[in-house]
Amino acid sequence: MKKSSLCCLCPSVVCWLVLVLVPPLRSFECPEYMRRRYDFIIVGSGSAGTVLAARLSENPDHKVLLVEAGESDRERKETPYIDIPALYPLLVNSSVDWGYYSVPQSHSGYAYNNRQFPLPQGKVSGGTFSINRMIYQRGSRHIYDYWASSGASGWSFREILKYFRRSEDISVPELARSTYHEQCGPLRVSRLPPSPLLSLYLKSAISLGYKTINCNEGTDIGVCRIHTNIKFGERWNTLKGFIRPALGRRNLDMVTDAHVSKVLISNRRAQGIEFIHRGISFSVQTDREVILTAGTYGSPAILIRSGIGPAEQLQRLQVPPISLIPVGESLQDHPTVNLRVLLTAPTIKPHAIADQVKNNQYLFQRTGLLAELRGTEALLTLQSDPSSIIAYPDLQITFTSSLGDHDPMIDFVGNKNISFIKSWYSLARGRDGVTLNIKLLHPASRGSLKLNSVDPRAPPVINPAYLSNYEDVRVLIKGIRRVQDLIKTPPFQEVKASLGPSFSGCLHLARDSDAYWECYIRHFMEPGHNPVSTNKMGSVNDGSTVVGPDLKVKGIIGLRVADASIIPEITDYTNAATIMVAEKAADMIKSEVSNPLP
Repeated sequence: MKKSSLCCLCPSVVCWLVLVLVPPLRSFECPEYMRRRYDFIIVGSGSAGTVLAARLSENPDHKVLLVEAGESDRERKETPYIDIPALYPLLVNSSVDWGYYSVPQSHSGYAYNNRQFPLPQGKVSGGTFSINRMIYQRGSRHIYDYWASSGASGWSFREILKYFRRSEDISVPELARSTYHEQCGPLRVSRLPPSPLLSLYLKSAISLGYKTINCNEGTDIGVCRIHTNIKFGERWNTLKGFIRPALGRRNLDMVTDAHVSKVLISNRRAQGIEFIHRGISFSVQTDREVILTAGTYGSPAILIRSGIGPAEQLQRLQVPPISLIPVGESLQDHPTVNLRVLLTAPTIKPHAIADQVKNNQYLFQRTGLLAELRGTEALLTLQSDPSSIIAYPDLQITFTSSLGDHDPMIDFVGNKNISFIKSWYSLARGRDGVTLNIKLLHPASRGSLKLNSVDPRAPPVINPAYLSNYEDVRVLIKGIRRVQDLIKTPPFQEVKASLGPSFSGCLHLARDSDAYWECYIRHFMEPGHNPVSTNKMGSVNDGSTVVGPDLKVKGIIGLRVADASIIPEITDYTNAATIMVAEKAADMIKSEVSNPLP
């Protein structure tokens, strides 16, 4: 019988044994035995929440509670998939994913009749870091300088570099002594073994005048081998790196399957939280702060249910208003588009992973394709307009050594169900080829998050508004032109590279015209799955912001947000930046506790 069932049948005996014999796990199954008061209540156990809980509980005098709406990653049937890097696509729409979808998108997904895009978010301890692609990329140093110059004082690259380094355990030999990196931190940052095609990608970029650079070294423009969060062939996230070593601390409790209804606020001060655990409502108080780390979709939803948000939403939901600020109104995410490139060099076929499963290579050695990211090897970061006065790049091309469109996992994840679309994908079936993914780093389009219900288990209404600003399409077309330049270089031509079949749904337009490629982009755009900015950070005098540079929610005492939702301008991949935000937040909180205001 499961421990949870025993707790329900005999809490006075079994839960007492859990408390006495296994103190680190006492809050997982028995919230009625939690303390009634904590110094810090952290809501959300993803990349930010796990870091904050570990850092704040380093002081034994601080009682810390970490609250997670999902269940423990050790109790899910998908647990093996979570740990095996190549199987991350199987986690989408599984029981460890909240299963969120966008509202129908009128400017993208044409082939899917105003498609509702899946928006994966981790419904499990470890949050989305337990189901993501495990790429570690900090983004341009100039983006952080832009944050600081736009009102987020203290967040320039020079000021936040130490927080990237603090978490890091760099496992790339030539970077071990770099001033941009650190060893022996809780978060492993590694690099995958190269395939024979890596030199093709590097040489082709060099042929166009780009430099070979090191990812995450402060240099923005150029081609680099990707960094990942993989350790000994398994996913390595902040749950493993920060929380597992800290769970022996008696001042740190964690409760899972706890859906936070709202922050309890009195006299404009956060007093605690209310949450639902298996149908029963609980409340817990704070002596210092409530810190929301529930992510770009979860944190704004909690604020709105607590009476903090736009007046129209609060009125419609009949939530008494406490602070009228633009929660949920600046949503950003990357639009991306894939181009398939056929060539004569051997590439990864869909059956290759299955073959390695059969021969148990991964089971016994933790090596091979299952320990990698399905052929993803390198990034080319560039500016669509080299003469631009903007310092940071706006395009990124990811090189992947497979035609992922064949893959039944991708069919499942992408929900490509329309017959003529599947027929078009099948035109290249069995061929050798690679995928070049074009990502728009800084979209002009802005979306929103709203609520239709105050039930914490009800999904939010998410409208990313992909491609609603034509400027995004224009820049993506420039990215396609740059891919065409790449495959014309001598390294690609040596393997007879060519773009995959034309898409019949756009052939009413002149082939290779901007109009054709706009049609293609609007049909096949995919989300970058890096949503940010629903609780935008900036100057407290800026009407578009929700939190100040200290991450405190405007108009409320004792309430902060410290996750990807505060990011004011999106970065390349947002997970590294989110961990940095949590590290800086922990320092700010510790400093305030040590030096209280008079």
